[in-house]
Amino acid sequence: MTEFVHDYYCRRLGFVTGLSNCAGKIWIFWDHNFRVELLRDEVQLLHVRCISGLFGAPFVFTAVYARCSRSERRVLWNSFRDIFETIGDTPWISGGDFNSILLESERNRSVSDRRLDMAEFGAMVSDCELSDAGFSGASSCYTWESPSGLLERLDRILYNSAWLDLLPITQVTHLSRTRSDHAPLLVSSAASSSRPPASFRFQHMWIRHATFRQIVEQVWDFPCAQTGMHRLHTKLRRLKQKLQWWNLNVFGDVFKNKERAEAAILEAEHIYDLDRSPENRANLKKATAELTLMLNIEEDFWKQKAACRWATDGERNNKFFHSLVKKKRCVNRIHSISHGDLVLTSAQEIKDSGVDFFSKLLTDDMPSMLPVDESLFSAPQRDFSSVSTRSSVEEIKDAVFGICRDSASGPDGYSSLFYQHCWDLIQCDVCEAV
Repeated sequence: MTEFVHDYYCRRLGFVTGLSNCAGKIWIFWDHNFRVELLRDEVQLLHVRCISGLFGAPFVFTAVYARCSRSERRVLWNSFRDIFETIGDTPWISGGDFNSILLESERNRSVSDRRLDMAEFGAMVSDCELSDAGFSGASSCYTWESPSGLLERLDRILYNSAWLDLLPITQVTHLSRTRSDHAPLLVSSAASSSRPPASFRFQHMWIRHATFRQIVEQVWDFPCAQTGMHRLHTKLRRLKQKLQWWNLNVFGDVFKNKERAEAAILEAEHIYDLDRSPENRANLKKATAELTLMLNIEEDFWKQKAACRWATDGERNNKFFHSLVKKKRCVNRIHSISHGDLVLTSAQEIKDSGVDFFSKLLTDDMPSMLPVDESLFSAPQRDFSSVSTRSSVEEIKDAVFGICRDSASGPDGYSSLFYQHCWDLIQCDVCEAV
């Protein structure tokens, strides 16, 4: 494209300057707040580095306009893999028309077989360690409509884990397809906002600590005058307070503990290299065991946070679990909420709307209820005597151990792993409560 054409569109759109790819199909414009460096120019993509004082670090952006044929898109997927090899820890975001879908649910009114196409696109996304940013603001997920009425989500935003470190609040909005057969994508990003203090949650990594069971036993053996469910509730509440203190003062910070273990093993290796005495060999083995324990603890931490139950034991990939956690935080964040005829977007407005809704819900006078037809609740004539029979210890134990250890915690913050790991200490009170 000539400089005249660039200048013309910059003036029309209100930007300082811009550039296009070699095919003239992809355009990028920016204002005086940015400095943009061209890194890669191809028929299906335009890859640039962006530097701005508005961001905490430089990032790279890959604009995409994929071809229609699968063979040509394979060239694009391989280009993405080449870019990934050069990215390192640089924040990376990519967007545009990928001319492909990731899921069968991302299309409608089509019967063609797209499984190979989806597999190749998904393989590229996985190989490049990218995540789909999702979308909001539209009645459907489709971003493209053909003249025949075929609907597909061909346009999307992808980013890597480093992008979420830079801008963890990233929202993609599908705008209206008024002027085009494609929906424009509006990307809004912000740094992390303050989060309220987290409620208590039993951490699976705690059971690896040598003093964990001692803490549970001390709290559980402390006298309690209550009985049944009240007794179990009281002991769990006491243990919660003790574990919170113990986690802060004894268990310590997971990542600092790992750093200390890594430093200790380096020092032990250095000493052993200088003097290969039995004592130094034992110290090295001890340091190695401590580091292995810290790595297992860190893996437990990220795996529980990611709520990933399908990864098999032994597949240590903390980077993968970490990326899942950051993606969940971004997806679970409420960016906007409907309040009457208004759409609220600011965090304070959303909070006030929630307080207002539940205040009215819980304080307004309840309407009078209609008379209940008791015949609807009549039970057939059967022997229900077994329903009132007290459950045996074995039945209760089978029920507790039948729950997956990675299941989500209950309202009190304790997961099934706690009951399974400490069963010999707490079984009497649990059975009495049941």
